[in-house]
Amino acid sequence: MRRYSNLKVSSVKRSFVKRTLKKHNAGTKRIGKTIPIEDGYFYNVTTGLHGDQFDTEPMSSTYGQMKGNDNGDFFEWIDELLRMKESGPYQGYRTYTTWVDAPVHLNHDESYTCGFVADAIPNFDEKSIEMVMATDTSKEPNLCNDIQENRQTDVSMGCDLIWSICSHCGNICFDDADWCNCLIDFKGRIHPRTGRRVAEILKDITGVEMSHITVGVGADPIAKNKEPLFMPELSRRSAMRKAVEIQAYYKNILGIR
Repeated sequence: MRRYSNLKVSSVKRSFVKRTLKKHNAGTKRIGKTIPIEDGYFYNVTTGLHGDQFDTEPMSSTYGQMKGNDNGDFFEWIDELLRMKESGPYQGYRTYTTWVDAPVHLNHDESYTCGFVADAIPNFDEKSIEMVMATDTSKEPNLCNDIQENRQTDVSMGCDLIWSICSHCGNICFDDADWCNCLIDFKGRIHPRTGRRVAEILKDITGVEMSHITVGVGADPIAKNKEPLFMPELSRRSAMRKAVEIQAYYKNILGIR
């Protein structure tokens, strides 16, 4: 099963880190150990997805209930996004690292790849996974310029999942055909009979891609694109110097990498 979740991007400033620089080899999973700096790529930071999204509006009739993003997808922060995988090709690694080296597409068009995810980092304050996206400037020069000038604001993550749970009735499904009527009719909305929110709790997920969204709008209103990280015109020496300046961001997360 696969899910997509459109997210917003903006120019909110945030420091980001690189621990080491390494040449990117397509098809080689690095699992979040280094950020490769490639000539001809534009680097920007974006919030890929949020965990533990509950209704936090005190006056809301569904205050405190599972909300998820506007699509109704709910990601558990500790039990899913930070969970250590126990089997499969990512055994021993945390779920959020599965986005590292995933392709960057345009509007979820899997036939067109314009970059790769250079790193994925948990932001504990916001319970979000921050992605460093590297976009090929030769393929998308206008898009890179629009991101830099804050005209392009939407991205979207894609993930596969093994199974899921309906937050409303507890139904477990291993295929979209197993969906209960709650999810079929009211996912991402309030169930009219009970007045409770309906969300799909995604389990055993694996990151498969990030996309720049140029058609449509984002589904997560609080997920924002951060500032550009490495400009296309930066020399490798300048990029390495910039990396040194932002080392501090990783100090609190090295223990779980």
